[in-house]
Formats: sequence, structure tokens, C-alpha cells
Amino acid sequence: MTERLPERAGSPRIEWIDICKGLLIILMVLGHTGTPVIRPLRKWIYSFHMSAFLFLSGYTAGRDLPFGAFMLKRMKRILVPYVVWNLAYLALYAFLISRDIYLFFDAAQTVSFADFFRNLATTDLGGATWFLPVIFEISLIYRLLQMLCTAAKRPEFAPYLGALIGVGGFYLCDGGHYLPYMLDLALYGLLYYSLGSFFARNRVLEEHLPAREMTLLCAGVSYLFGMLYQNASMQWPTREFAGILENLISSISGIYVCYRVSVWLCGANVLKRGLSFFGKHTLEILIFHFAAYRVVFCVMHLLGWLPAEYMRVRMPQDALSMEWLIVPAAALALCAAGIMVKERCSKGLRKLMAGK
Repeated sequence: MTERLPERAGSPRIEWIDICKGLLIILMVLGHTGTPVIRPLRKWIYSFHMSAFLFLSGYTAGRDLPFGAFMLKRMKRILVPYVVWNLAYLALYAFLISRDIYLFFDAAQTVSFADFFRNLATTDLGGATWFLPVIFEISLIYRLLQMLCTAAKRPEFAPYLGALIGVGGFYLCDGGHYLPYMLDLALYGLLYYSLGSFFARNRVLEEHLPAREMTLLCAGVSYLFGMLYQNASMQWPTREFAGILENLISSISGIYVCYRVSVWLCGANVLKRGLSFFGKHTLEILIFHFAAYRVVFCVMHLLGWLPAEYMRVRMPQDALSMEWLIVPAAALALCAAGIMVKERCSKGLRKLMAGK
């Protein structure tokens, strides 16, 4: 059984993708907690969520712009906010250090401006932004592959060539052969980006898979690899991966489950609106959610719920029985408020902060 997916009339955006990205960014924020309650779910989240973002990026990758214009657009959309926010976080920490204020961070984990430009090292507030230069590199590499294959009159070969390079990237990471500016991660991530492009080009999700059977199969496999199998988690920044086959199976299964849930949610007006909002602003949440955590910790300390030492912790731990839910929900609400404030700013300031 196959089906035609609902899309919004008159809009270039694909509705289920906005919803899916919203689900994934919420899962990411939940996954960035260290509380015992969330740990089983965290293993499942880490078995597919970053590869799912790469898959969706490849799924929506266009070919309508010349390479120079494409690169400029990607720089404005990804690298400008990445640099602006990480420099802001570094400047904040430099100011606190100059005033001998160490209450809000671990002095042993400080990063210099030179570290950022040489090695893309970031403060803990920008800890999730590693993804941005990686996806920038992936998109450029894949665009070059598309141009190469088009020049050879074989444009359909680009996903296969990208996937092959992605397999090589996995073995670079797995063997400890780290490249400058996280290029090894980009090469491995190219595998999932290429899969997304292939699936979109051939409408695999929409037209070539039996929905009911695949949903049951992928839900079972995703549960097995994410909740029961101990080694399926993918720790991208530290290059801690299982075997490439395990990673592929857990990623594709998790992606398909999120896809089916997103299609189903297209008919749920209230949930759809909220998830689409988060899905359209994943970059802002990615950049800001660790800082939002820190703001929430400060408020909780002022209310007498947390000790002062907790304000230098990057992620929620286990001080409160319901903290695994309270803090991520408050952080997401703070991110949403920040996004709404940003939307009222000038166009130039919005582009600096969020690339659009």
C-alpha cells in the first residue's frame, strides 16, 4: 500500500518534513539530558537522530543554483550564525573571566578565540554547533558530486558516489584518522545525505514501500537497536560509532518511524502547528538550547531549587525527580520566545542570528 502525501498548497515547503524536523529537534533537546529516567530513551535517540537530520538535508537539497551562488547561500544560512553565536559565547566567557566570575562555567574548559578559528573548538554553550560546519561541508561536497556526474551525463550516479565516499568516511572516523575542520565527520555524514537525496529523487518513501508492513518492521528494529542493543548509539562529535551496518540499520529504521509519525501528524492541527514551528527553526534551537538550559538553571537556583554549583553544568542531571521533563520543556519554551523576539528584529539582524 502506498499513498500520496499531503503538502501545503502554494508553498515550496513539504509539511511532513517540517513536522519531522520538529520531532527530531525535540528529541535532540531531550537527548541532551543526563538524568537516569531519560537514559533508555537517550540510547534510542542517539541511534538515529543526527543521521536523520543529514538524511532530511539531502532529501530537500536543490540543484537550481549555480555552484557559486549555492555556496554563498549556504555560507549565509549556516556559517554566519555559527560564527556569530560562537564568538558571542566566547566573548561572554572572556568577559566573565576578566571579572573573575567562574560561577557559570568550568574554568578548566575555557576555549580561546584562536582555538575556535584553528580547530572549531567551542564553549560548552555552543557544544551542539559542531553540526553546522559539518553539514556545510557535506552540502558542498555533494553539490560538487552532482556537477561531476551531470557533466558525465550520469546525474543519477551522484547518490551512489556520495554513499561510497560516506562508507570511506566511516572508516576514517572508526580508525581514528581525524581530518581538520571535522572533514572526516562530513565524509561519513555524506552517506546519510546521499541516501536522503536518493530517496527524494526516486520517491522511495512515498511510492515504493508498503506503509503498514514497513512501519511495524522499522518500529521493531528501531526498538531493538535503540533500546536493547547496547552499542548502536552514534556519538558524532567524539566519533564513537558501532559498525557501519548497525548504524545504517538503526538510522534507516528510526528515520522511517519518524517519517510515518510525521505523515500521521499532518492531520493533527494542534500538534502540527507546534511541531512545524520548531521544525522551521531547528538552527536557532540547535545553537541556543544549551544556553537556554543555563538560563533555566540560574532561575531554578534563584528559586532555591538548585545549588549554585549546578549553574555551571551544561546538561540536566538528576537533582530533581522531574527535572528530565521540566528543564527541557522550559528550555524549549525559552528558545521559542527567543525565536519570536528574533522575528521582530530587522532583516539584517535576523540574517546574522539565524541566517534568514
